[in-house]
Amino acid sequence: MSTTSFTESELKKKEFKTALMQFLEKKGASIKADLTSLREDMGNETKSSAGDKFETGREMMQQSLSQLESQKDLLRRQLQLCSEISLKASSRVSSGSLVVTELHQFYIGLALGKLQLNGTDYYLLSEKAPIAQAMLGKTVGEKLRFRNQQLQIKAIY
Repeated sequence: MSTTSFTESELKKKEFKTALMQFLEKKGASIKADLTSLREDMGNETKSSAGDKFETGREMMQQSLSQLESQKDLLRRQLQLCSEISLKASSRVSSGSLVVTELHQFYIGLALGKLQLNGTDYYLLSEKAPIAQAMLGKTVGEKLRFRNQQLQIKAIY
């Protein structure tokens, strides 16, 4: 029987990736429920004698529908990117890195805001975010300055 063993780094990244996938799937379920509800509301909308009011309401629903469809497409792309996260550690900060500093933990690659995992906050950043730009290419132990604050990279996963 073959067993798979993971390094500490791979385990940390695997746990993070699993939590991120669950977060995105929960977000997807919410979008799906909103789309279903909105489509039902649109189907139940009946034209009244106040035609302009009906048309305005219908147009607002259509705009909401378009916005939800856009969110659904973005989420699909985010799930794809998440599925491609490598579990291998890197010696330098790059796209897909989990970066630990003395103040915060960051994931470089998806701009999703804050994700909490086991009581730890992770800030999910685009590679284009200014702080991510300051980190890219750095190694463990290196310091960087961001908004008049000095950060030292403690670990890269």
